Amino acid sequence: MEKSDHDGERERCSTCEEDCELCSLDDTTDSSGCESDDPLGVGEGDDEGPDGDHPSTSQRSSPRGGSGVNGVALSSADFGRHADEFVAYMWAVRHNITREAMSDLLQQRNWSLLNRTPYRLASFVEDAVDLHTRLLDVCPQGCLAFAGPRQEATACNACGQPRFHPDKRPAKQMVYWSLIPWLRMMLATPGLGPGMVAEMRDARQAARAPTVSAVEDWHSSDNFSSSVRRGFFPSDVLVLLRASTDGYQAWRQSGFEGWPVVVTADNVAPKDRVKAPRKFILCVTPGPKQPVDLQSVLYPLVDELNDLAREVPGLTVGESTTMYTLYGYLMGWLTDMPAGAKLLQMTGHGGKHPDRSWCFPGVWGGKHYCFPPINPVSKVRLFALSGHRAPVRTVESIQASAAEVERSRELRMSASAVTRLVQRSGVKGYSLFFAPSRADRHKCPHLQYFWDLGPATAPYDTMHLLLLNVFPFLRQLFSGQVLIDGTADDYVLSPVDRTATGTELERARATIPLSQARSLRNIDTRFRSYKAVDWMECFLFLGEAVLADRFPEPYFKMYMALRRACRLLFRPRGMTSDELTAVDADLRQFYSSFYTQVYRGELARVSLFRFTIAAVLDIVPNNRSSGPVWVYWHFPMERYIGTLWSLS
Repeated sequence: MEKSDHDGERERCSTCEEDCELCSLDDTTDSSGCESDDPLGVGEGDDEGPDGDHPSTSQRSSPRGGSGVNGVALSSADFGRHADEFVAYMWAVRHNITREAMSDLLQQRNWSLLNRTPYRLASFVEDAVDLHTRLLDVCPQGCLAFAGPRQEATACNACGQPRFHPDKRPAKQMVYWSLIPWLRMMLATPGLGPGMVAEMRDARQAARAPTVSAVEDWHSSDNFSSSVRRGFFPSDVLVLLRASTDGYQAWRQSGFEGWPVVVTADNVAPKDRVKAPRKFILCVTPGPKQPVDLQSVLYPLVDELNDLAREVPGLTVGESTTMYTLYGYLMGWLTDMPAGAKLLQMTGHGGKHPDRSWCFPGVWGGKHYCFPPINPVSKVRLFALSGHRAPVRTVESIQASAAEVERSRELRMSASAVTRLVQRSGVKGYSLFFAPSRADRHKCPHLQYFWDLGPATAPYDTMHLLLLNVFPFLRQLFSGQVLIDGTADDYVLSPVDRTATGTELERARATIPLSQARSLRNIDTRFRSYKAVDWMECFLFLGEAVLADRFPEPYFKMYMALRRACRLLFRPRGMTSDELTAVDADLRQFYSSFYTQVYRGELARVSLFRFTIAAVLDIVPNNRSSGPVWVYWHFPMERYIGTLWSLS
């Protein structure tokens, strides 16, 4: 049967806890004349009058929170009278029932439904839920959206496809689900909204303290504290937001790829923050391949963020009847390295100057740039391991580099000249969220708080950096899959030891709980099936046992330095200042050991020094600016993408 835009949300709340914000209905209690001294206490909710008849229901009413709110638009009585319709609809969507099969089922005599055809059932559910959306014209090939500077364009400047059909209809459109109605719904939910306000009140008070002794959560990060001290975040009725995006293959056989853009509210308890109902999917790029210009689909989000930073009036919190003003602030983007490079408009890990926080060059290693601290040919130091490592990328320097590149394009300089400018700075042009153009600054002046934070709002995701890059690369090194001049180094495990290591991991499966045993696969033969959580368990908890006495001592110490650092980093709580210092020291020891023991300062071995090895030195600064790694790692986003339907 046909699926409406809100199918995903309806699926997740089908079991409907008592305080589920997706199914919150209006109270029918008369609250006239009832006021409370505490406006965020237990005041009665508004009970607005009906706004018209629904074809297959008695009355419709506004969702909790008033107009402009996502939610169920039926009275409690009507919702109960049509409960069977919702059950049938959710059953069909969840099990992907065909339209023909659903049509036959709805005609069965024992079903007491008022909507007995798939079309009427889908229309009823869609009309019963207020879900605010916006349509964007996009390139038929999914290259970009016709928004921002391309608002008046008639063809895609990437592939040349026309925007409109001959009859002036858009060739392709993309749905954008508005953010502000979701936030109104969250704060209007009795079991959620007052707690969010209390969390923000406590965070604002703590941020005014002169020093922070520990990094416990987002509220003890430098980004939040500095923003509070600069006068932003003027109210407790405020939602702190974090956005994330990543690629998602829907049809694997044809390679159809979309990029969901998801926003999470930070001022929610950590145990609830990662749950699917707390994540708002705003849009999915139209495909069939990854977008050429990811920023173009984000202009509706920028407009809403600008409104939230200014103010959005007419909000209720919980069951209170008092009207408040809503504020919302974006505090960062959570992405892997390629997606982060798209958002920042930087060359990324494959460029000559890829680091987001420091500007230092790489050394060409034959196939890609490599990043030792000292140039193996000229012996010039490229960056330091401590203190002032290299020239810092500031907001002003990134903006100047972007303006220089854009100016060269306006002057119609040759492609090679523009490429040289990009290689010299690592910046490819204006970025909507990090180095905006003058027109974007003029259009959205209230986003200045975010632009002032610079690259600190895009930390490296430790899940991808360590668990899916550094750890697998070390396994390749120790297994002899990365050879220099075809000869095995002394850090390569013998075939006998590799086989024994994999066998020991596999035999241990029967001795531990099933949830942990899933990660205990033979790493020597089944490493390709390892996911991030498997690498974490293998390297952090089991590696010491299986590598002891099989590994030369210098390399074992290098591995243990990284392991000690990661055991503290991946701990699901905050870190004290002393623990951060210890993690920083261990990461520097790992980097130094890799330089002296593996790379050895030889030009022939420079290809071993990938950017991901150098990027581990950015982890502790990212912790200080954004909070503990579990605040900004990509595990929740990856799991959320895993809940999306595979259409292969």
